[in-house]
Amino acid sequence: RATPGSLAIQCALGRIHMSRREWAAAEADYRRALKIDADSIHAIHCLTEALIQQGKFEDAVPTALQVLGVVHFFPKAHYQLGVALEGLGMDDRALQSLNTAVEMAPQFPEAHRLLASIHRRMGNALKALKHAVVVAESTAAVPPTLIGRKPGDLIALPTPPGVLRLEDEVVA
Repeated sequence: RATPGSLAIQCALGRIHMSRREWAAAEADYRRALKIDADSIHAIHCLTEALIQQGKFEDAVPTALQVLGVVHFFPKAHYQLGVALEGLGMDDRALQSLNTAVEMAPQFPEAHRLLASIHRRMGNALKALKHAVVVAESTAAVPPTLIGRKPGDLIALPTPPGVLRLEDEVVA
């Protein structure tokens, strides 16, 4: 049974504040939840998100690492770590975390979007383009020609003349 100071109530309040984009209030809710149960992965994960939304990247890194120390296969936590590291200007380390996130969840548009942005900033145009294409493909509406098809069905789409495909080698 939930009591006023219960973990469930604090997390519910945190979710309400997060949905209203009241990040500081959500942070306070999740910190109260962690006083009740310091090992609550859900509360730590949500606290990380509230910290990131406020730009508190230095505080978000250890909380993301705390989650990953318990649950390694958690693409969103790898993404959060990448966001925090990128916010601190640690692009190389951010790339590692974000690449782990997309290895675990290949169709993770937010992670691909940030990977594209970092690669573009670092001058890696081809890598940026590859990630941008994944974002475009994962966020586009399903074309009518794909309705009723199963995963794994092959569909040959023509490449317009003069368009460079990602599979083509670029020769300098």
